[in-house]
Amino acid sequence: MPLPLNDITQAHRSRPELTARAVHQIQACLWRNNRADSTSDRKPCLQPLGLISDHSEQVNELCQSVQEHVELLGCGAGPQGEVAVHQAEDAIQNANFSLSILPILFEAGSSPSHHWQLQQKLEGLLGQVGEICRQDIQ
Repeated sequence: MPLPLNDITQAHRSRPELTARAVHQIQACLWRNNRADSTSDRKPCLQPLGLISDHSEQVNELCQSVQEHVELLGCGAGPQGEVAVHQAEDAIQNANFSLSILPILFEAGSSPSHHWQLQQKLEGLLGQVGEICRQDIQ
């Protein structure tokens, strides 16, 4: 689900201290959910393909990204800020779509026929998607 960046911008400009507190609460929730998810039965299924490296690392990267975007939005960057907001929204939508199709692709890759070919393609695609998302977010 994409973040309501316009609401975040408005909230940060009007009450930056509350926005910072909200970011810390989001970080705490992500960290807590990450710890709860580590016992999930999905993790062992996805790990052989290298789809999940380290949950805490991913959560920390996401938290840092959210913090950087909130700080950028608070600067009143004008047109550059609006462009950054649209790029961030697009990156979030693309990342959410990619995450939604990964389980489907993984299940398709679990079938015995063409298993290794699909696995290689998925690993390559995942690397490309990750790099594009990182570039878009930065």
